[in-house]
Amino acid sequence: MKLIIVRHGETNANKNNRFYGGMDAPLNEEGIKQAQEAAKLLENYDYDVIVTAPLRRTKSTAEIININGKEIVLDGIFVERKSSCSLAGKPLDSIDYKLFWNYDANSNCGYDDMEKMQDFVNRIKEGIDKIKEKYKDKKVLLVSSRGTYRALYVLKNGVPNGGDLSSIDFANGSIEEFEF
Repeated sequence: MKLIIVRHGETNANKNNRFYGGMDAPLNEEGIKQAQEAAKLLENYDYDVIVTAPLRRTKSTAEIININGKEIVLDGIFVERKSSCSLAGKPLDSIDYKLFWNYDANSNCGYDDMEKMQDFVNRIKEGIDKIKEKYKDKKVLLVSSRGTYRALYVLKNGVPNGGDLSSIDFANGSIEEFEF
């Protein structure tokens, strides 16, 4: 199955290097422009349906890129890694980002309500399996986050040496194809 993934456009949290995870942040002006640019690039892609996490930043991106009027399906399984509310809005450099995105750490980074990295990857795998079953003969475009991209990277390429996923980047408005 071919999956086209698009990262949502920029939010103010992205712009200010703040942690927000599952918080529901809207696109800023730059994010709207990035989604519009992605829409132009997607004119050359063939897809049947758009699946998106049900957050404002992902839904808005999906609506902007949907110039061909494809069905948009909201699926909560693709939300960003579930994280502690106490991290919301904190500067990224105030948390141990490498530990947070380390697959092998087998911890919740000291926050009781943090989704463990392995659990996050397994959740995204469940979502991909669901897409493969439901849309087996279709090409799917997924609008989601950098974290979801990192989980997809692990599913496609395996865990990098040392488990560190923090350097695997996927810029706002970026497009990439995966074959599953």
